[in-house]
Amino acid sequence: MSETPVSELPRRLAVLAGVMVFLVGAFVSLGWILDLDVLKRVAPEWAAMAPLTALAFMLSGAALCGLVATSPRAVGRSSEWMPSSPRRWPWQWFAAAVAFIGADGMVTKVLLDAHGPRRLPDRFDVDPPTPRRCHRAGRARSG
Repeated sequence: MSETPVSELPRRLAVLAGVMVFLVGAFVSLGWILDLDVLKRVAPEWAAMAPLTALAFMLSGAALCGLVATSPRAVGRSSEWMPSSPRRWPWQWFAAAVAFIGADGMVTKVLLDAHGPRRLPDRFDVDPPTPRRCHRAGRARSG
């Protein structure tokens, strides 16, 4: 029986975590495609995971597995090997896409949902002018 060296354990755990995260995203995406609530939410009373979040899960899981697989130790290179080699670019782009999806969600939440769904603050509410309001503002029509 061969034992896994201690230095390999973190790499294997990272790959396992990446596969699990990818599978969660894949199952949720399948739930959205097939319209199965069982796959879209953890419990019936909980909110469903958004499709874009499921995509981010899939991309991050793939990026983690890919970056671990193309690390200098995995390909047998020395420590002088450049971490941004072309073999790692696709996985780095996946990670950048996940960051973009997260930033988009935060900006949307902070800027657009700050005052409730599609509602402007009260100072921007405009009532149609009435004769009484026009008279107070000095814009009364003469007859």
